[in-house]
Amino acid sequence: MIQYVKYIVFVVIFLQFMNCSHKADDTSSVIQFESTDVLDSLYVNVDLELNLEIDFEYDFVIITSALMSKKIKSSGNVFKIPRGFSTHKGNYRLLFFKDDLVVNEKLIFFEAGEAKGLIENYLGPKTIWPNGLQEAMLFSVAKDQYQNPQPEGEEINLLSKYPEGTIRRKSPEIKNLHGSYLFSGDEKSSKIYTGSSKGKASGQELETKVVPFWPETFGLKLLSIYPYADRRQRFKIQTDPLFDRFGNIVVDGTKVDFIVENEDGFVGLHQSFTIDGKASVSIQNPGMPDNWNIYGVIGNRIISRSSNLKFDSNIKSFEIEVVANGTQIKIGPIVAALNQMTTDGTEVIASISNGDFFEKKHLETENGFAHLNLSLLVNGTYDIEIKISDKKKSFKIIKD
Repeated sequence: MIQYVKYIVFVVIFLQFMNCSHKADDTSSVIQFESTDVLDSLYVNVDLELNLEIDFEYDFVIITSALMSKKIKSSGNVFKIPRGFSTHKGNYRLLFFKDDLVVNEKLIFFEAGEAKGLIENYLGPKTIWPNGLQEAMLFSVAKDQYQNPQPEGEEINLLSKYPEGTIRRKSPEIKNLHGSYLFSGDEKSSKIYTGSSKGKASGQELETKVVPFWPETFGLKLLSIYPYADRRQRFKIQTDPLFDRFGNIVVDGTKVDFIVENEDGFVGLHQSFTIDGKASVSIQNPGMPDNWNIYGVIGNRIISRSSNLKFDSNIKSFEIEVVANGTQIKIGPIVAALNQMTTDGTEVIASISNGDFFEKKHLETENGFAHLNLSLLVNGTYDIEIKISDKKKSFKIIKD
């Protein structure tokens, strides 16, 4: 049981900063209380030293909390609580003992000390769209040397530095252990650097990138075109330079899907990525005459203006001749679209069939000719079809 003793207790708090000296009258204050005021509270900074001078001689004091409990003996009528006695801010209870009985008690609240060391900075997102279309937040937690967060209501200095040298500052109050700052980018792609400070503490510089917005509608360029149906040929398709609505060129690595369609529908999809604002892809020519419609798509939402490309037949004509006593068919000369011999490697498809037999052979030209060997066929009558691109010839042959 707490026994109440009618004494006037004088508590003198000596505040002595680390590595600093102060005059006594500049570093002390006197709090007077009756011993019956058992729940009167004292507020002490964890960085400072606390001396309790009491006009009544207690045997000892116990300071206790949920984290610790320690007995402090008096030196005369002085109870000294040294600097750094508690490294955790919070409520502590002082119990004053006389003849092993608690005769008085006080609440003492240790507050966080001066901000020191590294401020914890958190930033997100790390990339934002320009002209205020997105915002980023700097979230900062300042602590004292014992890692106690700074008190609620105190200000923390947050700033952002823009490419042209402009520095924008905010000094929000600390709430829920942190201070925060919302900021956005200007129209142009850039980098924004953010930092924080409070007392003797500062945070590391962090970077936010202002990246281009979705590109505007764009056009396509067709390059190195060979407008004939020849699978050995390729052409290149390239986007115009891609800019967003603010004139920012899109970031490298922006994916562009090039979609090819004909009268029957989908033909193919080719993917590429931008470098210096342009994307390009090499596409194989069709093997048959065709009309292609080509357009680009970015993110399933930005569609380019389309380009049309017509591929004519690469073969003008070819001849057929049965040679070597009917065991071989000579195909050629094969004349290409510009009246020249077709290039080596042109595909020739030969189909051989009779009532019970069918075989398809893929041949390639050399010096404008291809040869079909029939020597392994058993005797009989065969239907033969020779097809080169969109041109074909059919005939019968009797092997005996």
